[in-house]
Amino acid sequence: MYLAVLFLILNILHIIVKFINDLEGRADYYKMAMAKCTFCGCEQEDYKGTYLFKNDGSTNYYCGSKCHKSHLKLHRDRKRVAWTEAYKNVHKKINK
Repeated sequence: MYLAVLFLILNILHIIVKFINDLEGRADYYKMAMAKCTFCGCEQEDYKGTYLFKNDGSTNYYCGSKCHKSHLKLHRDRKRVAWTEAYKNVHKKINK
């Protein structure tokens, strides 16, 4: 009787360990999707920030209200704002 219960517990533990090893092998499946901000260019988790869906089918993602207001309300050019990725690409210094 005790031997049968012990054998059953060992089988259950073996199944659990096998399941955990399968999950570790597919770690890329469980990675969070990243979204790139339309204005500043930073990458952030997909569930954070704000999405703007336009009638023409295009989508804009904003990481925060700073980017959202700068782009839509204040009509700032992302190449002229110092904290954006586009500004850093345009004004990068060439090291020789």
